[in-house]
Amino acid sequence: MEPAIYKIIHYIGIMALFASFGGLMAADHRKSATMTVYVLLHGLSLIVILVAGIGMIHKNPDLSYGATAIAKTVIWLIFGAALVVFKRRIIPKFMALLFMLALGGIAAFLALYKPF
Repeated sequence: MEPAIYKIIHYIGIMALFASFGGLMAADHRKSATMTVYVLLHGLSLIVILVAGIGMIHKNPDLSYGATAIAKTVIWLIFGAALVVFKRRIIPKFMALLFMLALGGIAAFLALYKPF
C-alpha cells in the first residue's frame, strides 16, 4: 500500500478519536448504554491510528524510529488512558477536552517538524 493511503487512514483514525472524545463528553456517564458506542469508537480509532502510523513508518524510508516516534507513542498511550478520565469524570469535561486538544497539537507538531 502507498504511504499516502496510510496517512489518510491515520487521519481518519484521528478524526474518529476526537469524535469519540466529543461523544464521551456529551454522553450520560451514569448510563453505560449511552457510552458503549463511543467507547467502541475510541478503541477502534486507537487501533487504526496505531496500525496506520506503523504502516507509514515502514513504507516511508525517510521516517525513522527516533525519539519522535517514541514521543508520539507516549501521546497515543495517554489518549488511550483518557477514556477513564472521560468515563469517570475525574476532571471537569472542559479541562479534559482542552488537555486532549493540547496533546493533539503536540502530536501534530511532532509529526510536522520532527524536532528530535
